[in-house]
Amino acid sequence: MIQGCARGRAVAIKQFNVVYDSDIHAKTEDSVVSNQDIKDLHEEQPQTVSNAQKKCSRFEIENEIINMLQSILQFDKNFLCQAELLYIGDAHAHLDILFEQLNCAKQSIGIYLQHNHRIYNTGFEMKYIVQAYFIPRHFNEEDWRETYSKYLEHPAIYGKCGLHPLFADHYNLSMELNLRRCLSHKKVKAVGEIGLDYYNASAPSKDIQIEAFHNQVLLAREKNLPLIIYSRSSFIDIMKILCKELPVDYQIAWRNFEYENTELNMLNSKFNSVFMTCSPHIFNNLRMKQIIQATKISSILPESVCPNLTVRECPNVWRTHPVFVAPVYNFIAELYGLSIEETSKQL
Repeated sequence: MIQGCARGRAVAIKQFNVVYDSDIHAKTEDSVVSNQDIKDLHEEQPQTVSNAQKKCSRFEIENEIINMLQSILQFDKNFLCQAELLYIGDAHAHLDILFEQLNCAKQSIGIYLQHNHRIYNTGFEMKYIVQAYFIPRHFNEEDWRETYSKYLEHPAIYGKCGLHPLFADHYNLSMELNLRRCLSHKKVKAVGEIGLDYYNASAPSKDIQIEAFHNQVLLAREKNLPLIIYSRSSFIDIMKILCKELPVDYQIAWRNFEYENTELNMLNSKFNSVFMTCSPHIFNNLRMKQIIQATKISSILPESVCPNLTVRECPNVWRTHPVFVAPVYNFIAELYGLSIEETSKQL
């Protein structure tokens, strides 16, 4: 089930995030991401399910998802007995990629939810889903008007917009104008993910990335929107720009923080409103798990990264949905020794 509107603090804070691990696009002049680009985005990827594995019917796949979700509800026996809905939110989703993989690229959010009602009526209610807009085609005026902005018509869908560093060479006055147009939408709640990627050999030059990043930081400050940061092997250069341009209380969400606790402590010493994302990467990446363990629960942003990150509880599902943020909630509940209901209220 999808709730009609996001609530209070969740709306104010869960407005960040973005990452993309899809392997379905080829990089073109228009925008997108090549297979090699995607493989390079993260050093450690969660294990994915091979297409050669068991072929399942739609009914079997839905049952696998439902069983996973119900097992999480059973984590809290008291909550299960209350026969209430558990409210969860997804701070990072690629609905456009999910729809393409489902061969329904032009479908509306409402049709998608109706078609997948079985997995959205399992005791969980999605209070918000944040769609990631991060590649040049997302900001093209016609594509934005005809396709991507329409996602935001659903009351539970929000957005965040920012040109990813892999596409920094697309940043120019035309791109800035398109970004400004998208950021003016009342349901776009953050700028990002933006940043610097010095790890990926195919990324634009450092100078080009820095210029695009700096300009978008200034744009976020002008719009008074939170920032979503993406950084690979670039911590100091990121910090130089943030410390120069932003006040200490500026809201910053850092996606897939790949550094150590020393860098985390430095970041928190410079800014007092820092959030860390928590996705299914947490199940395979010890460093990210340690960072989440060092982060207070109110500063964690759960995300599914659908449709790209699979979970072990659903070995035959290789196109995930926003509701796959539920195992992340379960992980955080176990980490902090809380019930799933208490965790939901604090995130």
